[in-house]
Amino acid sequence: MQRKKIFNKKSKSIYIIKLFLIILFLLIIIFYLYYKYTRYNFFIIPHFEEIYYIIPKDKEGKKILNKDKKSLHLNQLIINNNKLENSSELFYSIQFFVSSDYDEILLTLNNLINNYENIYKKEDFYVVTLKSELGIDYFLLYKNFNNREEAQEHCSKYLSQIDNCLIVNAQNF
Repeated sequence: MQRKKIFNKKSKSIYIIKLFLIILFLLIIIFYLYYKYTRYNFFIIPHFEEIYYIIPKDKEGKKILNKDKKSLHLNQLIINNNKLENSSELFYSIQFFVSSDYDEILLTLNNLINNYENIYKKEDFYVVTLKSELGIDYFLLYKNFNNREEAQEHCSKYLSQIDNCLIVNAQNF
């Protein structure tokens, strides 16, 4: 009969192999984490020595005329409800509406006065025009203030229905 060993003494080589695998596994994890957290999201653009763009001599299109014209003119006309003849009497004002159609300005003014008759009076509104080569723009302005702070204070206290209160320096027209 053969004799079997019940309690085998394990060889040291198995321990060394297990230790080597554990160390190898730890090194793989360390390199993976190092690569993951030290990698930057960038790329390198190589040096470019060729021509970036070319401006053709013949643009093959319609030539643009009058390139040196100015679009805004300084001789504006003031049309208003207060019979204000001189624009120097109007300093700072609150802008309500702007349009290139005068009838639309009048319609907006009438709607404001009809809908908010307790707040707005027709004599507090001014219509200022700005002429340009694109046409005429009409500005519906509310009240005349001496400075920007007075206008801003009035707007924050009394004009809650306006989302953004735009103060206009009417002297720049």
